[in-house]
Amino acid sequence: MSALTEMPRLRGDRTLQLLRDPYRFISGHCDRLGSEGFRTRLMLRPALCLRGPEAAALLYDGSAPLTRRGAMPGTVLRLLQDKGSVQQLEGPAHRRRKQHFLPALTDPGSLGRLRGLFAGALHRELPAWQARGRVDLPVDIVPPLGRATWEWCGLPAPPEDLDEISSRLFDMSDRAGRFGPRAWWALLRRRGLERRLALMVEAIREGRLPPVTSGPAAPLLALEQAPGTPLRSWLVAVELLNVLRPTLAVARYIAFAADALGRAPELADAFAAGDESDLPGFAEEVRRHYPFFPFTAAVTRGPVRWQGHDIPEGQWLLLDLYGTLHDARNFPDPDRFDPRRPISWQRQDNRFIPQGAGDAAAGHRCPGEAVAVELICEAVRFLTRDLRWVCRSEPLARPGSRVPAGRRHAVSLRPG
Repeated sequence: MSALTEMPRLRGDRTLQLLRDPYRFISGHCDRLGSEGFRTRLMLRPALCLRGPEAAALLYDGSAPLTRRGAMPGTVLRLLQDKGSVQQLEGPAHRRRKQHFLPALTDPGSLGRLRGLFAGALHRELPAWQARGRVDLPVDIVPPLGRATWEWCGLPAPPEDLDEISSRLFDMSDRAGRFGPRAWWALLRRRGLERRLALMVEAIREGRLPPVTSGPAAPLLALEQAPGTPLRSWLVAVELLNVLRPTLAVARYIAFAADALGRAPELADAFAAGDESDLPGFAEEVRRHYPFFPFTAAVTRGPVRWQGHDIPEGQWLLLDLYGTLHDARNFPDPDRFDPRRPISWQRQDNRFIPQGAGDAAAGHRCPGEAVAVELICEAVRFLTRDLRWVCRSEPLARPGSRVPAGRRHAVSLRPG
């Protein structure tokens, strides 16, 4: 085995370079160096940057001693996960907590209910959108998606400011890659929502609100700190946000789906005519083709051997998500949008990793991939059969420095 020092190294701190081109930083240097990984410094911290299926297996198959704690900047952690959440747990504790998420996020009946609620919410918006003569995505999709998600979760009657709550939930992912006042404001709004949800949990437990008996919220409200001891209300609130937040983040994928329809009118025509043979593949290709977050991270909790290298304890690892999804060795002609690629969340392989790799039940792969695909498909049905408008703005075609990629008003739809 070789020491990690034999892996290619970029001298100096490369933080500014990463910030200028976060989506191509790792893959670009890997291509230049002829390696699947390299060492450098980011934010003055030694980092090991990796790409490819083998690297995905390292971070996600659960065999290596890794932790997500300390792997992301504080604002990113608190906006996307927060301390004490399922993503911050490891080993048996992680698997036990995650089992409370999986059934409602993968059960066909639960997914069908979410799909129906979302379709109904979209149709209720249709008259107002037609009267206005314009739909801006993803922002306009957030309120109906938020209403459907709240009801699907099984939470008590939605508050009057649910649309504003939905905006907060979307901002958690939209601003997670940002720094400065806008990220701080999103974090402050998240803290306020956590407090509201914690108070709601306490009211349900004390009988001041009706019990939650169905939906993804029900098993989370039953979480225990120890046998016979309910999980603290603020931690339940954090886990509720770990269902609500990523579901609202699908609004960005829906904006990308609208962009793809505008660039492939033959697909839009087929979907409008009721031909759904390519629809699941279309949704999966949206998740592969369009940029979301550029990479994920972990820290070694002990020595690790990988690809002939000894990785020491405490090593910061960055896995290139975007580069792996756009590697021609994994996906021929990767910059071409192709809904017939043989990809699916159900395969859970280590090449197709828009929301993580490995086994969702055992590891850190996001359990909400089926939710994302179902919502994208339902949005496409609505856009092609009911709204029937076309893209009238030029969205961000290739990722730049913004994380997640795109603009808040990414796609504007208007009558054809």
